[in-house]
Amino acid sequence: MVGSQVMSNTANKTTILMVEDDDNDVFLFQREFIQLMDRVRVRRVRDGVAASEYMKGPGEYADREKYPLPRVILLDWKLPRINVLEFLEWLRSVFHGNDRQTPVIVLSSSGIEADVRAASNAGANAFLTKPAQWEVLLEQFRRLGIYLTGH
Repeated sequence: MVGSQVMSNTANKTTILMVEDDDNDVFLFQREFIQLMDRVRVRRVRDGVAASEYMKGPGEYADREKYPLPRVILLDWKLPRINVLEFLEWLRSVFHGNDRQTPVIVLSSSGIEADVRAASNAGANAFLTKPAQWEVLLEQFRRLGIYLTGH
């Protein structure tokens, strides 16, 4: 793994931004996406501050060939530096452009109903409990209209 990159960078791939500080969760997610490497590019940042920087595009993230805007964002419920609700509020109300509509899936180790409601109210499109089954995650992508075709 180099920097924020989890998988190879080639053109015409669907980009997923994974906001996760736990290397074990990233490893498990990456293992599941191995079968889709020809169609999916995962960019990983460790916290909500880095995720907002990625989306805004300054500094290292200014190269949109290397760090394209994501087709979907996977957010860990427990983010360091700024919490998931603050990031979602920023993404949905402050960040300008079509990316305000970027689907966001929150991943959590617990499915506490109050957390699910809070994430939904802040703008999350889905809330999945870890460890998410691969088939469930793909089905959630399909429901959100995200097809991992690279287009």
